[in-house]
Formats: sequence, C-alpha cells, structure tokens
Amino acid sequence: MILQQPERPVVPPPQQLPRPSTTFVNRLQTLAALDTCTATDGAGALCTIEGAPGVGKTALVVHWAHQRRDRFPDGILYVNLRGHEDATSPASPDEVLDGFLDALGLLDPAVSRTLEAKTSLYRSALHSKKMLVVLDDAVSAEQVRPLLPGVSQTPVLITSRTRLTGLHTREGAVSVDIAPLPAGEAVELLRRTIGESAVDAEIAAARELAELCSCLPLPLRIAADRVAGHTYLTITDLVADLRNERDRLDLLDSDDPATAVRTVFSVSYRSLPHAEARMFRLLGLHPGSRFSLTTAAVLTGLRPVQLRKSLDVLCKANLVERLQADRYRLHDLIRVYAAECAEADEPAPDRQRAQRDVLTWYLSSAANADRVLTPFRRRVPVDVSGGLEFASADAALDWCVQEQPGLAAAVRLASALAEHDLAWRLAAVLWGFYYQRKPWADWIGTHRTALSSATCLEDPFATATIAGGLAVAERELRRYEEAESLFTRALDIWTSLGDTYGEAWVCNGFSQMCRELGRGEEATVLARRSLEAWTRLGDRYGQGMALNSLSGILSQSGDLDAALTASNQAVAAFSGVADAYSKAWALNNLANVRRARGELVEAVNIYERVLVERRTIGDHYGRGFTLRSLGETLLELGRVDDATAVLGSALEYFEQLDDPTAADVRRLLESKKTSAEGR
Repeated sequence: MILQQPERPVVPPPQQLPRPSTTFVNRLQTLAALDTCTATDGAGALCTIEGAPGVGKTALVVHWAHQRRDRFPDGILYVNLRGHEDATSPASPDEVLDGFLDALGLLDPAVSRTLEAKTSLYRSALHSKKMLVVLDDAVSAEQVRPLLPGVSQTPVLITSRTRLTGLHTREGAVSVDIAPLPAGEAVELLRRTIGESAVDAEIAAARELAELCSCLPLPLRIAADRVAGHTYLTITDLVADLRNERDRLDLLDSDDPATAVRTVFSVSYRSLPHAEARMFRLLGLHPGSRFSLTTAAVLTGLRPVQLRKSLDVLCKANLVERLQADRYRLHDLIRVYAAECAEADEPAPDRQRAQRDVLTWYLSSAANADRVLTPFRRRVPVDVSGGLEFASADAALDWCVQEQPGLAAAVRLASALAEHDLAWRLAAVLWGFYYQRKPWADWIGTHRTALSSATCLEDPFATATIAGGLAVAERELRRYEEAESLFTRALDIWTSLGDTYGEAWVCNGFSQMCRELGRGEEATVLARRSLEAWTRLGDRYGQGMALNSLSGILSQSGDLDAALTASNQAVAAFSGVADAYSKAWALNNLANVRRARGELVEAVNIYERVLVERRTIGDHYGRGFTLRSLGETLLELGRVDDATAVLGSALEYFEQLDDPTAADVRRLLESKKTSAEGR
C-alpha cells in the first residue's frame, strides 16, 4: 500500500501590510527613489530606509507598498522587528520566519527546524515568486540577514533608525535616507489633520508649529491632534505653549507609548554606548541646533579622534545629522530631549562648565571676526584668547554666516543663565556683521536681549553701546519712534560719561534719521557735532562717516557745492584707511550728489563702479541701494528698458533682505508700468 501525503491547503497570497496613514503627504522624491531602488530586472533589490526617530519611515514604506502592490502578485510579507520599542525586545529571526512560513502555508508545527533550515525553506519558497518583503524597524544587520531571500524577484525594504552599514558593505544594500518634511509638506500634513480652512486661517502659526515640531511627522500628528481634538481651540494657543522648550515634549506626549515623542527618542538614547550618550547630552546644551566640530570639542573637551568617532556613532543612530565635513545638526526636538537628558544625567557643575565654555568661545571668536570685519571701530573689551582667528574678512564673514543661528541663540542663552556680561558683549561684537548683512530678526532680537542684560548690570557703557546699535537697526527699518528713543538714550549716557567716541558715533546715526524725517537743521547740527568730535579724536574713519552723512544732508537741503565737497572728502578719508565697504558707501553718495547736480552720465559711471566693488566685497544690501539709484538715474536719462531691468534686480535684493525699501521700488516699477500702458 502506498500512502499519499495529504495535499497542502491552497494559501492565498499574503497581504500583511498595515493600514496606510490617512495623513501621508507628498514625499515625491523619496517615493521615486524607492521606485528606482526596486526597479530591477529579475533580481530582488535590497533597500534600507533610514532616518531619525519620528521622521515617518514606516508610513513612507507602507504608503509606497500599497500604491505599488500590483507589482507583487504573489503577495507582500510585512513584520515589525521591534528594533526600537520601549516595552518589548527585538523580534528574533526564528520568530519572524515562523510567521512568514505560516503566511506562505509552509509551517508544520510537528516538525522542529533550526534557524538555518527555516531560512533555506523560506528562500526556496520565494525563489520564483514576485513578492515584496518589508522588514520594519530593524535594529541590526544580524537581525535581518536570515530574513533576506536568496536569488529571487522579491525586493526587500528595511526601515531602521540606525545606519545598517553591514548590509551596505556586504550585501550591497542601497540606502534611502529620510529627512524631515519640507516646510510646505509639514503644513499640508496639518491641513489633512486639522482641516484646510482652520490651518489657512492661521497660516503663520501653522508654519511656526511645523518648525517647533522639527517638521517630523510623528510630533506633527500629535500636535495636530491637540487642536483637532479641541485640547487647544487654536493653533496659535498651542504654538504659544510649545515655544517654551521645557514644556514642549510634555505637550507632545501620547497615551500610546509607541508614539509618545519622548519615549520614541529615549529608546535611541538608551541604546547608545556610555561615551556617546554623554556627548549626546552635552550637545543638548549647545545654544543652537547646528554646530561645528570645533564647537563640539569646546562643549565636550574631547580630542579630535574621539570626537569624530563619537559623532559618527550619533550620526549612524540618526540622532545627529552631518551637514558637511565638519558641520552637524541636532534637530530642535531632539536637541530639547538631549537637554532634558543632560539635566537628568549630567552633574550640574559639568553642565554649567560646558555652557560657559561654549558661550565664552563664541564671544572670543565673534570678537576676533569683528576685528577683521570692522577694523576701524572701537573695540568692546573682550578676552579673545581661545577663540578662532581669521586671516581675512571673507573668512570672518563666512564663519559669522554659518554660525549666525548659534550666535543669536548664544546671546539668548547667556541672558537666560544670568551671564549678562557675556550676553551684552556678544551682541556688541556681532553688530558689525549684522550691519553689513542685515539679518533683521537676529540683529534686533539679540540687541533687545542684550539691552535687558545691560540694564540688569546697571552698566552705562554697556547700555549706551547696545542702545546705539539697536537704534541703527530700528532706523533702517523706518521704525523712527523706537530709533529716536534709543538714540536719545545712548547720547545722553555718552554725554554724561564724557565719552567723545560714543557721542560722535551716536550723533552720526541720529543725524541720518533726522535727515530721513525731513528735520534738516537738526540733522546738520548732529552731523557737524559728530564731525567735530571725530576730528578732536583724530579718527580718520569717523571723520569719513560724518562727512558722508553731512553730504547727504547738504544735498537734500540744496547746498550741492558743499555736498560735493563733503562727499569727496569722505571718499578720501575712507581711501586713506583702506576700508572698501565704507568707501563704496561714500562713492554711492558721491554719485547721488552728481545726480542731484544734473551730472547724470557721471553719476551712472560712478554707480556702475560701485556695483563692481560691492559685488567684490559681497555687500548685497549696498548693491540693492546702488541698483535702485542707478535705475532712477537711467529713468531720468530716458533709458526706460535699462532702468526697468536694473530696478527689478534691486527689488530682488530688497525682497530677499525683507527690507522696507522693497515697497518703494515696487511702487516705482508699477508707476512706470502704468505710465507705459497709458501712452
């Protein structure tokens, strides 16, 4: 008698994908990258999808797989490998293979198989299949290797918070890195959760909410639910509470431990080796989200080799992002969590030492940059030892631009820590950079903070220095009431102190404000007072500033001969001290006077010369003003097409800088367009 084996029941193709997210948005480039990765001819692709906690790796892969399921007629296998869950241990390959073999109808409970035997059976089953395998939340290459098909038509997608270097090196896996959402897509996610009309009615608050959540989908969904569920009536109310970093992670908590932001971050933190966990904590004490290798060394005290090694571990864990060779970023929410870890796990003296060290380093480095950027200004007393040194103005400017967010945050942190002396001095040495580049929000924000610190110190020198610097920004933004109050405050202090330099400096800026307000006599008195003070001090640079201001005042009053004399003297003064930045302003003013005298061709020649010099020194703000003046002069010469093009370029500069002059140029262009249409 021949015994026949019972036939195996027919098993339908497995479809194990979880439900897709209803709030998934765009990610078009990343979805296209998955298409490219899996578009292989007869060979199963191996693709790792890696990114920070909460960045939306699972949602992305599940969405893609649902959209492409017709490509896999033999089914889709999915498993959560639990690599980074708080309450459970990672899934073992044995456990996962039992589930996969069962889904394929190949698990026989009566037969005991080794891991190797299960892997062989699994690979044989998938050999001729057109399937997809999704291995979600892997913890290591060792965990997933037994789950990889052999030679087959089955792609494998693996998500992980950590970089699975072994799979890239040995198995040739292709990596798709997932970044936080672009700002526009983050707002779109809020629209899908809260509602389009509600978000659009508070669009500015919605954008800030996205920023406060680091544009990470997980915290964005939790925050959106706070509004959709009426915990908060408006986005604005939620944003007001989220601005406080100490409360932010509490507000992004969840009843589900798997989705609570703090819990999600904590699993990654607790898996770090001791040295890297300490570095992560200390990086949370950095005042900003971006930092350099040098800054990290100041915070941690580590030598370069150990520093790079530890940063590499943090980058592979996707807790830190490498931006360039020696520049890194800690996304704001992760930085807030790191700061919590520092407060909980780092001794208070070590925290205080690290913060003071990095603030002092920023102050010393910024002071050195200021000495190169504005070599003719009076120096604020600062110990510059230990700070970076700069060989040129370009190098100093590049550093200030790169470190701009961290420098502004350092002023705020110093004030918050009651390091008021550090706060006002750092803002003061940043003034030259701010004046040249016009980052209005940082300029005004740091100086208001510094003014409060100076007031706390009851230091008149500090108060007058910061008030005068802030007054210039307020004047340039045409907030004249605030500017006049600050100029007056600073001038009163300098006069009471008998500080001729401070008096001369404030009188010069004050005179420009009075000219803009049409207060010509007052402007003239202040400019001449400034010039006399600089002359007593024998300060050639200061004389150039006062003469430049005086030429504009005299030109506006109609005394064009005297204005021309003052302009030529200002150009000579700045040429004598070799200050290209100030000389360009003086030449621009000289062209203005020539134009007022009706010497239009000569004015155009000077403006074009100034444009070349300003391009060379990278003075975007100055280029905008020169282009505007040149465009207006070309209009007076009847060169309308040339003028329109030049004014269009000027408008672009002012719009990029968010400068109020943009409105003036826009009105001029619109008026010329209307005139042309009316002819």
